[in-house]
Amino acid sequence: MKKAVMFAFFLIVVGIAGSVVTAATTDVFSLEKREIVQQEEVKGTEIQQIEVGTSSTNIKMVPSKGDSIEVKLTGKVSEKLKDKYKLVITEEGDKVNIHVKNQDLYFYVGFSFIELNLEIEVPEKDYQSLVVESSSGDIDISQLKVEEFSAEASSGDITIDQMSVSTNNKMEASSGTINVKNSSAKAFDVGASSGDIILRNVDGHVEAETSSGSIEMNNKQVTGNINAVASSGDVIIGFDESPKSLSVDFRGSSGDGIIELEGFSYEDKSENSINGKIGSGEYELKVRTSSGDFQLK
Repeated sequence: MKKAVMFAFFLIVVGIAGSVVTAATTDVFSLEKREIVQQEEVKGTEIQQIEVGTSSTNIKMVPSKGDSIEVKLTGKVSEKLKDKYKLVITEEGDKVNIHVKNQDLYFYVGFSFIELNLEIEVPEKDYQSLVVESSSGDIDISQLKVEEFSAEASSGDITIDQMSVSTNNKMEASSGTINVKNSSAKAFDVGASSGDIILRNVDGHVEAETSSGSIEMNNKQVTGNINAVASSGDVIIGFDESPKSLSVDFRGSSGDGIIELEGFSYEDKSENSINGKIGSGEYELKVRTSSGDFQLK
């Protein structure tokens, strides 16, 4: 038994020594970085649908005055990964797919450095649909007009500015903040598992839910129904112009509700619940919190 234990220990030592020698003679633990610059261009006059998918890459999309879709992948990665990232663009009728492929990364050990940015310029026009997904990176989109829009970031922030969506607008972040400003849609569907939701000057109905984070909304005026749910965080909603017709339904498990609007009429009020309205209650504001306060101002 003792010999067997000693033999097993010997094998472990040999294995560790072999790993060290391998690492010393390869770039497994190298701190060297290699710059990446890849650029592609496709004609965009007939494109109506755009799909973007990346991993470990920040995404930025803006309109351009040209008639081509210009895509550029730039940044730095570890020396051992220099040939593992590739910008791939495919066209299917009026749809373009833009992806950053990473090959065989699961088989690498040691230190890895990845800092990549995907910049996309599209012709300034109305699009049928836009779908953007990033496994580990931020999404930043501004000044685009689309019929349908969807953005998902598993680990990263989503920032939307001056965007117009004629139907539904859906955004999800597993671990990151969602920030939407100066944008319009028939309905905003915003969800964050672990992060805040910040809305500024949005026009349309709002469905916002976060499991661990706060919801903050500030509009010039009320423009649609609002349903806000925060499991662990506050909900703060403010209007520059006091609403003339708004009903409020608040329920909190362990949080206070505060209404700071002139002309608000309470129908029911307790420490953890509020029901009431201003005017006829044309628009509806529904708030639910588990462990957080609610403020309307």
